[in-house]
Amino acid sequence: MISVLLSWGKKSRDCELETSLSDPIQTRSLHADVAPKIANITKRASSLGSPPSTKSSFKQDCMNKVKNNMISHQHVEMLSTKTTSELMYIKEIRFNFRRYTEAVYCTEVVDFWEMVTAYRTILDEQLMLEEAHKIAFSCLVEGCKREINTNSRLRKKIFHEIKTGKVDSTLFDDVMKEIQSEDGVLGDAFKRYKELVIRIDKESNSVNT
Repeated sequence: MISVLLSWGKKSRDCELETSLSDPIQTRSLHADVAPKIANITKRASSLGSPPSTKSSFKQDCMNKVKNNMISHQHVEMLSTKTTSELMYIKEIRFNFRRYTEAVYCTEVVDFWEMVTAYRTILDEQLMLEEAHKIAFSCLVEGCKREINTNSRLRKKIFHEIKTGKVDSTLFDDVMKEIQSEDGVLGDAFKRYKELVIRIDKESNSVNT
């Protein structure tokens, strides 16, 4: 496992989805656990420790970690070379990106990514339909609390497929592709997060040389 040392608070098993979410679940008894996992994704904030309340305090936390040599060169290099999609599967990076989205008030993009990633592992058709319904009505209904900014054509397509019961693991693929693009809500937020951490690292290096 890639070790990334940029963390706030005590991380528990309930605070993170493992990278193994991308692997198929092989038994009915196991993928029955996916539903509560999806349901609990947005309830974890209270167990993550005290998050930075603003972007400036997040930056200060980053600066402290750099000053104490708690951000590895490997971490910064990964932020510079890997795609948003690749980085989101590294749990420590995703954990700290969530901390950033808490500071800039856009945690819904991480919630949606995690819910869809868990959804893709479901094998049971009825459970898949139920979870597709929950995700769509939690994140794709106009004006809902965790609304994801995506185009109406994709929304209508998803709701039509849910209504007809024709859902599979690819249901949200087009939306995921859109939000992770450079101009998408997740891609844009991650770009700003990476720029912030990389800039702090460079500033620290210049001071120490």
